[in-house]
Amino acid sequence: MDKKEIKAKLENYIESLKQNFNVKLVILFGSQVKGTSKKNSDIDIAIFVEKDGKGLDYVEQSALLFKLVRRVDVRIEPTLFYAEELNNYEKASFVNDILTTGEIIYQT
Repeated sequence: MDKKEIKAKLENYIESLKQNFNVKLVILFGSQVKGTSKKNSDIDIAIFVEKDGKGLDYVEQSALLFKLVRRVDVRIEPTLFYAEELNNYEKASFVNDILTTGEIIYQT
């Protein structure tokens, strides 16, 4: 899948996300950014959202992310983070790696 097709799929997915979450930031990371992806590689994205005010916990929110993925492309692999983690991450953390090597796809 080429970069243009990936971006189109992610834009579609992000529109679905925005109807269900207060999305602050979406970052593409992994093989798609590093240039090591293959034809059927997954599409790793980090999704930073405000904590849910509807009473859904992290697991329920993550499950909803994957439910929405099925409507767009099952190769999308979302990872949920809370927006507050953008200010409270360790320099050697997974969040730091995503922020320093990933490509911002959406930001409010």
